[in-house]
Amino acid sequence: MDQRVLQHFLNLADSLHFGRAAEASHISPSALSRSIQRLEDEVGAPLFERNNRSVSLTGAGRLFLDYARGAMDDWETIRNNLMAASGELRGEVSMFCSVTASYSFLFDILDRFRRDHPRVEIKLHTGDPEEGQRAIEPIRGLGTPYGEHVGVQPFTDWQQAFDPLLTPGARNYWKSHNFTELSDGLIEKVVAYAAKLPSPQSEIFIAQLGGAINQVPAAATAYPHRDAEFVMNVHTRWEKAKDDEKCVSWARDFFDATAPFATGGVYVNFMTEDEGGRVGDAYGPNFKRLVALKKKYDPANFFRLNQNIKPE
Repeated sequence: MDQRVLQHFLNLADSLHFGRAAEASHISPSALSRSIQRLEDEVGAPLFERNNRSVSLTGAGRLFLDYARGAMDDWETIRNNLMAASGELRGEVSMFCSVTASYSFLFDILDRFRRDHPRVEIKLHTGDPEEGQRAIEPIRGLGTPYGEHVGVQPFTDWQQAFDPLLTPGARNYWKSHNFTELSDGLIEKVVAYAAKLPSPQSEIFIAQLGGAINQVPAAATAYPHRDAEFVMNVHTRWEKAKDDEKCVSWARDFFDATAPFATGGVYVNFMTEDEGGRVGDAYGPNFKRLVALKKKYDPANFFRLNQNIKPE
């Protein structure tokens, strides 16, 4: 079954509006209607109830929706795996920006990007910010958000968005792991420890890596962990010295509990000052080369106020 037709179906199922689904599919409403009709003929059942005023899924349509989403997810997974194996950057970049930005400076940037990466599809959305609000509205249907901020924002404000987490005077302790997957066992540990955060300012942060990061050979740079798909940062932050033991112990216990699921690697900027013994883990098979460079260019270890590679 053609993936484009499945995407047409999903666009209509998500919006229940032929005009918006046609726009999302980059075809006319009449072409979308014909595509859906051919799909219904192929599956042998009506998938939508439609009249002049509304569109809704039929019982068969709701059943087919589960199949279509699974099929598209499987297709994306195998396509991404094949792209990663080929070493060529492919995929989709979607951006929402002002018309002024699109004409003033984005053209040159995207033109260079297109020449360098011809297999990446660029989707540029311009116009009224209200259109951006409508575009992300389906995401809100995934569950009840604990917090949300969506709106027009100066870039300098975005750069400062996390400054309140790093105000002077607070006490901090971090731990970090790399993972190749988020297994059920790991998620159980995360949920268990998230339920007993030692302070209101503490958090468990998991970021997805992979993609272009992992297309770089492990020996090409000092950072070698090109198999890591996720990084977890345990940010423990509190105000009073009397809470030191409680907060540090929580972070260390959580780190130890999740270690069986980790690769053993770590990103050096996420290590705390008491983790000098993990410097080798940060650089993996490249560590010996870095020691040799250190011995050659800094034998007296002048540059040592860091996660130190000693010249020995």
